[in-house]
Amino acid sequence: MPKIAETERLILRLFEPDDVEALYELMSNRQVMKFSVSGPLNRKQVQTFLNSILDTYMSKGFSLWAIHCKEDQRLIGFCGHFFHRLEGQDEVELVYRLLPDYWGQGLASEAARAATQYAFTELGLERLISFIADNNEASKRVAESSGFQLERQTHFYDKPVLVYSLEKSSWGNKE
Repeated sequence: MPKIAETERLILRLFEPDDVEALYELMSNRQVMKFSVSGPLNRKQVQTFLNSILDTYMSKGFSLWAIHCKEDQRLIGFCGHFFHRLEGQDEVELVYRLLPDYWGQGLASEAARAATQYAFTELGLERLISFIADNNEASKRVAESSGFQLERQTHFYDKPVLVYSLEKSSWGNKE
């Protein structure tokens, strides 16, 4: 299990091909995918998504990572970085998703802070963004607890979204 980062309760690790069933459990869940531009995914779509993550490791060196809960030794979601082109600008988005049983415990914030620290200290990124639906209050709290601030509203895949951002220079070396 190639580890990227570790927190008090979580391990962020590279996805492996065998993670497809756990990823399907997450990405086929209507609650989890409520704010996603794609909605819930079927098995074939999840396999394609996982293959894309694995390919991006090879082409870019990083992507999304599996969130592994130390307490119950279970893959409970993902967090990491996704590449986008927004309004003519290349951006790296901080992304996070967890199974509903793990919501409300601060785990998404814990993973997001670890991924943010990794982005700035290990990957040398200067800026991160996060797309958040206006009515996704939980995701806003995760972004804000990680130091992100509302930058603007825009459209992403023809859906209105809020763009939260964090510059390395304003992040400093916080954990």
